[in-house]
Order: sequence, then C-alpha cells, then structure tokens
Amino acid sequence: MLTTLVLLACLHGEAAQCREFPAPLPPDVGFLACAVLGQRIAVAWLAEHPAFSIKRILCRYGPPQHPA
Repeated sequence: MLTTLVLLACLHGEAAQCREFPAPLPPDVGFLACAVLGQRIAVAWLAEHPAFSIKRILCRYGPPQHPA
C-alpha cells in the first residue's frame, strides 16, 4: 500500500501559520520505514525551507491529499 510522508511545519514566530507539506517518498517505502526515513527527509526539507520549523512528522496510508 502507498505510504505518504507529511511534514507539519510552521513559520518561525507565527504559530497560527502552520500547514502540512507532503514530502516525496520512494514508491516501495512501507509505513514503518516511512517513520525512519521521514526524519532524514525532514532535515533535508528544513535546509531548503529555513523560515519554517517542523512540529510533527506523519506517515499516512494512501496518496498525498491536496487541499480543495
């Protein structure tokens, strides 16, 4: 089953400015591996998005959900 990594991130100093960012995972990564690999992906994501801080790393079953 497809697993999606989601990073819940907030702008520094703006607790109300939080949102979820789906992060790419290789297609063969399972749910448990998502949690381990997700930490490394989160570190790389933060390097590219220094204005944010990560509040939570989530692994979900299924494809990424896009806001309507």
